Amino acid sequence: LSASGELGNAAALMPDRLAPAWGATAAAFRRDAERLREMEREKEEEERSRREEALRLQREAALEQERSQWRTELTELASKAASAEQRLSQAHASCKDTELRAQQLIESEEQQRET
Repeated sequence: LSASGELGNAAALMPDRLAPAWGATAAAFRRDAERLREMEREKEEEERSRREEALRLQREAALEQERSQWRTELTELASKAASAEQRLSQAHASCKDTELRAQQLIESEEQQRET
């Protein structure tokens, strides 16, 4: 039996002059029980909210870690691309220099043939 039910049974056994007091006590007890249930619901809701927030923060941390890894990888790739671009530029300059020397050599050989 619930406590409020026991109070109701006890009130039935008491003299009539005590019935109003028992009734008021039973009503107060029911109100208190309802307040306690409401407090439990609020506590459960707060706990659920805390768990959801913890999960959200955990997901955000995992995403931030992944973004950090991507940034690191992109930085490394950008560095490699810059290095490759520099080597390409040097190779291009070397080709131009070789082409210029070859052209000068051809012209020099043509001048020697003419003389």
